[in-house]
Amino acid sequence: MDEEVEKYLGMYNIWRKYAIKSRFNGDMLLIRESGLDEDWKYTAFYFDQIYPDYRWSKFVNGNIAIEAVPIAHNSLLEEPYVQEIAKLLNHYISKTEDK
Repeated sequence: MDEEVEKYLGMYNIWRKYAIKSRFNGDMLLIRESGLDEDWKYTAFYFDQIYPDYRWSKFVNGNIAIEAVPIAHNSLLEEPYVQEIAKLLNHYISKTEDK
């Protein structure tokens, strides 16, 4: 098995078996890629269809806002893309402050 695939399968199995001790009481913003990564576009499609919130509702009591961005997952926090992520975060933070 490919080393990269083995790594991701290991992380997935840990995530799948994780037992939460308590849920987060608040709203959450999920920023995810919109399937640009060729290696993972079918995985992203599967999750979008089966788990639109990527199963975060198991851990969060509040609302989950989902923003899909046209940036590959591994590049989300790199220049120049991090500026787009910062804009999204600032937008949601200002909405929270307005409440």
